[in-house]
Amino acid sequence: MKPLVSIIITVFNQEKFIDEAIQSIINQTYSNWECIVVDDGSTDNSAAIVQSFVAKDERIRYFFQTNHGVSAARNLGFQKSTGQFIQFLDGDDFVENDKIRIQVETMLNDITIDVSYTGHKHYYEKNKQTVCYSFKELNGEVLNEMLFEYDNGVSIPLHTALLKREIFTLYELPFDINYKFRYEDWIFWVNIALKGARFAFINNNAAIYRIHENNFCGNENEASKHALIAMFCIANKLDDKLKYLFLDKRTEYFIDRACRRNIEQLSMKFMINLTLKNAYKSIRSLIRKRVRK
Repeated sequence: MKPLVSIIITVFNQEKFIDEAIQSIINQTYSNWECIVVDDGSTDNSAAIVQSFVAKDERIRYFFQTNHGVSAARNLGFQKSTGQFIQFLDGDDFVENDKIRIQVETMLNDITIDVSYTGHKHYYEKNKQTVCYSFKELNGEVLNEMLFEYDNGVSIPLHTALLKREIFTLYELPFDINYKFRYEDWIFWVNIALKGARFAFINNNAAIYRIHENNFCGNENEASKHALIAMFCIANKLDDKLKYLFLDKRTEYFIDRACRRNIEQLSMKFMINLTLKNAYKSIRSLIRKRVRK
């Protein structure tokens, strides 16, 4: 009997895309799966679309919760799941037909692998164009790479991964219930790395990340703000020496990135560079004061 894979799809007002997400699961060449769709309080037609799939395939189940955010929705899906392997998928993304089969076979052939992850492609909804970018493959120093290179060479969208359920203890939830902001996937990956999980890369662009007008990542100022919030959350999990180095380097990176991209958009290089310099000095001073305490 092939192991059961639990596919957890979260949806929030994604009526334009949720059918393609679910259909990409139905199209899998690996058939022993359950699909748990958690609706995080959608007010559009998402629920009706999902229910139409539920009526046709008993492997698909639907759950509704009032809006509590994507982390809470994923946690609910995890609680409702029973599979040996876990696959997360957002309602506006999708995967290639062979993704689950390839990853299950890889992980059964090497039982020491806790997380397998594939490459991914970006699909630009506006232009209907698919683009492949190059990202850094994890080389074994997973915690350092997740801390210092995430979003700067290392990119592992959640739906690229297949995870062993046993990574998590009996009553543990995968996502931090107290964290209500974005970049929750960064915190998730750091938590997995802190557990000492073994990662394996599969060189196949089997996951598709859709870029559209409502994407969170499309707003650079918002993305940078949430990255800094996540950074402080992660820092609380680290010892003092590593915490200082982490906060110093990642604060510099995210502020610099936001300013550089704003420069490109606004052509205000001198003013923003000056703002960057002063802001970084202030934040760096604050970090050092906190660490010394």
